[in-house]
Amino acid sequence: MDDNRIIDNLETTGMGNYRSRSRAFCILCDKPVDLLTFDRAVDDLKTSYAEVHKIAENRKLHRINNSKGVVMVCAESLFSYLEGQQTVRLPADLFITNPTDSFA
Repeated sequence: MDDNRIIDNLETTGMGNYRSRSRAFCILCDKPVDLLTFDRAVDDLKTSYAEVHKIAENRKLHRINNSKGVVMVCAESLFSYLEGQQTVRLPADLFITNPTDSFA
């Protein structure tokens, strides 16, 4: 992509940081981050839209307006939240270990 075109797609915020449709400066992370839609956050977290909003209200997910004014989710905060979650173990009987037993 042409450098001039990239610069034209960026919007300067009051703090001198740059914002586009898919990237912005996250004040809480203190760095430029990728922006994700709430739909993507719901999909990545495998939860409901209401739960994602609840997590965002608790400031575990950072909300940022993109250059078009759409509220997005900071990707860094989403990945940090995912890393902090405990792994859920699958039940032992979920998979059949002896396939011959399944036809009995």
